[in-house]
Amino acid sequence: MSEYLFNFSIASWADWGRVFNSPDAFAPLAEYIFDRERLDYTPPEKLTPGTNAVFRIGRYVVKIYAPIESGVDCVSDMSTELFAERFAREHDVPTPRIVASGEVSDRYRFVYIVSEYIDGIDFDSYIHDHPEKKRGLAASLRELTDRMNQPAPDFNSVDIINDPERSRRWDCYTESFRADRRAYIDRLDTSARVFVHGDLNSDNILVDRDGNLRVIDFADAVKAPKFYEQALIATELFRLEGDLIRGYFGDMPPESLAQMIVDGLLIHDFGGDIVRQRILPQSELESVDDLYTHILSKLKQP
Repeated sequence: MSEYLFNFSIASWADWGRVFNSPDAFAPLAEYIFDRERLDYTPPEKLTPGTNAVFRIGRYVVKIYAPIESGVDCVSDMSTELFAERFAREHDVPTPRIVASGEVSDRYRFVYIVSEYIDGIDFDSYIHDHPEKKRGLAASLRELTDRMNQPAPDFNSVDIINDPERSRRWDCYTESFRADRRAYIDRLDTSARVFVHGDLNSDNILVDRDGNLRVIDFADAVKAPKFYEQALIATELFRLEGDLIRGYFGDMPPESLAQMIVDGLLIHDFGGDIVRQRILPQSELESVDDLYTHILSKLKQP
């Protein structure tokens, strides 16, 4: 019998990627955590894959963060999520309550949080089944983000502008576009920074049985301008779809909206991926103006 609860070797991010979504791999560790926290335990069930080991266990969700041996230090992610949950609840943002957090020294040092399980469906699935509610749901999301995107004390050390790691998703773009992007964001005013969730994609916005929005997974929360949050909502969540855009942004002129989206995407941690996946191939972009023109044309489509 092994002396460890977790019995897989982690020496790289690839190693972590092979096991992080396996309930069997983490069941002994999860059972130990639940016993220590005096929470009812049932065998773990898979949830939507992300970065860390996240499983449903009865009425709860456990998130076990990647150990530092994976090549990524996720302890700061846990600290961010603990702060974010408190901040969100203080600002009337519906989010699962964290019921426990801690660490386990096993084969590796694992930090974890346990939160309430929200019985809901993801945003995309809901609007697919209820297309008539698109505009109203988008308006509700605007009310929610207006409450959430408020001034906050510093809660992590993320530098949204100057951290070279946050620019790596642009490495596959043309040299001329990369140079233009760098010059553009050097001129951009990003001083008015607030708390942002940072990754409001469909998987992180649930609709409960009463039709109310719930926000989960604050691991990518940072302090940034509001347009950092809104650009991802417009492109990744709404995919520039008319009813959703109008529900959230109202009568904002398309030229102003396109400019805001450009500003937000160029500084967003996921911006390089979103542009090439949702807007146009990176090989077709030579300048920031090209990006603006293409987004504007999409917004003006009937």
